Amino acid sequence: MTTFTSLAEDILKSAKLLDAHLASQGRPPSSFDEDTLGDLPPDMEATRNHLIDTTQNLKQLAQGPHDATMETLFS
Repeated sequence: MTTFTSLAEDILKSAKLLDAHLASQGRPPSSFDEDTLGDLPPDMEATRNHLIDTTQNLKQLAQGPHDATMETLFS
């Protein structure tokens, strides 16, 4: 069963992997000001995509079935 905590822990794991990769490459931390996530190696791109998918799952779980369905239908 998916829980808020299990999703949050999965998000944190992926975020830490991406942060560590950026630091190991001498790149600045991710921000809205500059694109530090361009040209990621395939394994880190997979981690980034997993992070995106998992955050979406967390959002949908927090919304509940009704609100998540309404957002899907009207977005």
